[in-house]
Amino acid sequence: MCFLFMMSMHKHQFIFIYPAHFDSGGKLWANFIQIILSCMLIAQITILGLLGLKKAGKQIPIFIPLLVISILFSMYIRQMHFRVAQYLPTHEALTEEDSLRDKEFDFNFLRGA
Repeated sequence: MCFLFMMSMHKHQFIFIYPAHFDSGGKLWANFIQIILSCMLIAQITILGLLGLKKAGKQIPIFIPLLVISILFSMYIRQMHFRVAQYLPTHEALTEEDSLRDKEFDFNFLRGA
């Protein structure tokens, strides 16, 4: 009975009392991606160490390309994405893309190729 009353009270508070401002304009995206990539690499290195302790000779060579691809992807994201995302928030990028979509794009530079 107590939990039923508390559930209705929490629903009322979250729906009617607390304002919901969930949009950060893409400012948290870069932090989340860096954290996810770091955690993924730490987990893969940990699994590789565990496989080494278990003397799993057949599984380690199969696992190493996954680790290499993850490291290369992490380097690519840090070089390409964060350089752009640092100076242009997602909301402004979408606004700029919408304004450019209305204009006709000039493809004359492709004719000489």
